[in-house]
Amino acid sequence: MTTSRRRVLGALSGVTGSTAWSLPAAAQERRLVANTYPGLWEEAHRLHLLPAFKRVSGIDATLTPMLAVDVIARLAASRGTPPFDVILNDEGPFLANIDQDFFETLDASKLPNLADIPQKFIDPTMKGVYVSAQIIGLAYNPARVQTPPTSWDDLARPEYRGRVGITGPGSSLAVAWLVETAKLHGGSEANLEPAFAQLRKIMPNVGAVTAHPGQLITLFQQGEIDVSFSYLNLIAPLKARGVPVELVKPETGWVLLRNGVQIVKNTRSPQLAHAYVNAYLGREVQAGLAAAPYYLAPTNTAVPFGGELQTIGQSMADLERSVIIDWAKINPQRSALIERFNRETRA
Repeated sequence: MTTSRRRVLGALSGVTGSTAWSLPAAAQERRLVANTYPGLWEEAHRLHLLPAFKRVSGIDATLTPMLAVDVIARLAASRGTPPFDVILNDEGPFLANIDQDFFETLDASKLPNLADIPQKFIDPTMKGVYVSAQIIGLAYNPARVQTPPTSWDDLARPEYRGRVGITGPGSSLAVAWLVETAKLHGGSEANLEPAFAQLRKIMPNVGAVTAHPGQLITLFQQGEIDVSFSYLNLIAPLKARGVPVELVKPETGWVLLRNGVQIVKNTRSPQLAHAYVNAYLGREVQAGLAAAPYYLAPTNTAVPFGGELQTIGQSMADLERSVIIDWAKINPQRSALIERFNRETRA
């Protein structure tokens, strides 16, 4: 590691469809607790999802900002009396825990908005449904980078020396980058060796290794990095605030990270939980979360692609052509992957 490289340590380790079915039973259920992610996620859920849920249930849901890893830890500690009724979970941790009996099977008859969701966004076991997707591409500072990156391999360009920022594979973002880099060199989710070979080539360019994707945004703002991989929903708000930063499509295509919701096993409010999930799948809520400043790609086919999302595609068909990571193959090796990455980047 070069003396100038800075490591940021892991302290940051419309409701459509009828809901008349739910009202008699839901009237006996007076409580619903869900998690959200911190920051703009929480803001978006309080602005769009909670009001939509209240209109059909009459209930003020309790929303707790908490990342998926902490939510799963709390579920494991209190299976009989779960602290949440519905949880938000990225596909990696969801699939890693799908056999742990944490989640109820969804009742499709209680989710009329499910009719507008493509099969690609419905888990085949019905243990969860994907309510949004984060778009992953290549980020750069157009004020300082004359030749924008077009490939994951471009992070090794000599002109980017010391100006590249990356996150560790504790984040889903970095896993997606490693997988796509491996594929460029004959690898796959089951063979990431080519990605580590490429990582060693990139390291002279790396000026910062962070634990959390949001920390890369701070480094862009501070002018400490000029190139990285990132999410549209992190880059677009930064760009809207006047920070010189762009997100471009890699030549191998955008990568999708799907965000899902699950109903927790032993919930005391199954009817309300289904009403909450159905509200989340509705056109009104999904359109709100897709708009500025949140930029989460919708999974409901009835939501139009506008604003920054049009840089991704014109319709759901374009979104569905994006790359999906096979998390079922990644999850068993995740711990070893993190240890290997830390060892390689500290060498």
